[in-house]
Amino acid sequence: MALTALVIAFAMFISSCSQPAAETTTTVTELSPGEQSDYYDSLERGSSGPLRIYWSSRRDLNPVTDQTYTGQAAYKLVYDSLLTNREDGSLTYDLADRIIWTEDGLNLIIMVKEGQYFHDGSELQAADAALSLSYLWSQNGGPSFRPDKFIANDQTDDADTQADPDDQTEPEQTDPEQDDQTEDEDSDDNDDQDESEEYIEFPQVRKADETFSLLQDIKVIDKYSFKCVFSEPAAEFAALLDYFVIPSISWQSDDPWQIIPGTGRYRISSYEDNGDLILRPVQTSEDGPESDSGPERIILKQYFDEAEAMRSLEEDKLDLVLLTPNSYALYYSRNNLDLIRFTGLS
Repeated sequence: MALTALVIAFAMFISSCSQPAAETTTTVTELSPGEQSDYYDSLERGSSGPLRIYWSSRRDLNPVTDQTYTGQAAYKLVYDSLLTNREDGSLTYDLADRIIWTEDGLNLIIMVKEGQYFHDGSELQAADAALSLSYLWSQNGGPSFRPDKFIANDQTDDADTQADPDDQTEPEQTDPEQDDQTEDEDSDDNDDQDESEEYIEFPQVRKADETFSLLQDIKVIDKYSFKCVFSEPAAEFAALLDYFVIPSISWQSDDPWQIIPGTGRYRISSYEDNGDLILRPVQTSEDGPESDSGPERIILKQYFDEAEAMRSLEEDKLDLVLLTPNSYALYYSRNNLDLIRFTGLS
């Protein structure tokens, strides 16, 4: 009995020694998104290095030909599209200044914004957007892709140029009896409004290849506009205008690893021998180009698959891994990982 009492007393002594002081006890509670933001904003931050982001193995650096999940997400930092998706799923203008359907619904006229420049200093033109669209058409049952079909600064033939002005004037009429026109034509009534705030809603009732099958031709009208000709009305085609636009001259190169300039908020600084792609914020000041060694760099690092990337994340060799919804569900139960769910729009 004495031995038992001694063991119990010793256990009680150990238990009391292991208890932390009351004033040092930390209670962990779940914070709401707003509280989490306030908490992290209040932390004192030290200097940091470049942001290292995973993307899958590459075959080239052309954002138009890339249809991978991680590639599309990463390229959004560098390249813009004619239209872009809002969080509610509607479309709004990006590089496009306006899109107009003719009254019969068989011609879609696309006008790009003037004064938009690629990172190499060349000006965005309609031929650039038309050629990228021509490639996508070829991948969805259209005619074979011709990299020389549209080159910026080339002049179109007289027949196309003469026919197009009539196409442009029809949809800009503001007659209220024209109820069959699309919402884009209705938005032209308010020319004084900021067009960047306008949005376009088109139901996507056909698959991409089915919609492309209705496309008959792509014609460059002038420096800042081109048109798509259809065999029957296809209003949902506007949903396919969220593709990346690159300079038309970039399609002429045989080098799959050429650096293709974009119009986004980041530019590609270099492509390293180990496969890393270095991104830098676009310089808008007058102080000249920035050094490529600063902490504002983003490094896109290639890995064979998500599993290999997640191992590197746990070993602190990566900072961000974008997971598909299915993969997210698999990793969510890992208590040593801090996963964040978001809508995919950023």
